[in-house]
Amino acid sequence: MVSEKPVFITISRGKLILGIAYCQYKTEVFDRLNITLHNVSSGVQRLRTYLDAFAGCAERGEMCGIYAMLSDSHQFSPELQEAVSQLAHQEIQMIKDIITSGQNSGEFKTVLLPDELAVIVCSTLKGALMLNRLPPHDIYSGTVNALIKMLDTRT
Repeated sequence: MVSEKPVFITISRGKLILGIAYCQYKTEVFDRLNITLHNVSSGVQRLRTYLDAFAGCAERGEMCGIYAMLSDSHQFSPELQEAVSQLAHQEIQMIKDIITSGQNSGEFKTVLLPDELAVIVCSTLKGALMLNRLPPHDIYSGTVNALIKMLDTRT
C-alpha cells in the first residue's frame, strides 16, 4: 500500500485572502441567522426558519459555498482549511441547537441524538441544494417538507 502525502493546491495570496474573507462573511451571516432563530419558537418553526434561509439559494440554482469549498479543503493551506472547518462546525452546531430545542419542547422525535440528526439534516440540505439544480428544480422544497415530516412528532 502506497502512502500518499497531502498535496496542497498552490493558490495566490489574493485567493487565500478571498477564501478567508468569504469564511468570515459566512460566519457573520450565520451569527445573524442564529439570532433570528432564537427569536422563533423552538421545534418545527425554528427548523423551518433555518431551512427557509437557504430557499433563495435553491431558487437561484446555487449550491452551498461552504460545502463546495469543503469538498477540496484537504488541498488548501492549513489556514484556509481551518477557516472552512470552523464554518462547517458552526453550521452543524446551529442545527444541533435547533434539534435539541425541538426535542426538549417535544416537537421533534428523539430516536437519534441531536449530533446525529444535525449531520443528517445538514447533509440532506446540502444534497438537496445540489440536486435542485436538476429539472424540474423542486427537490429542495420537497426535501424540506420531508425533513419536517420526518422529525415532527405531530405527523
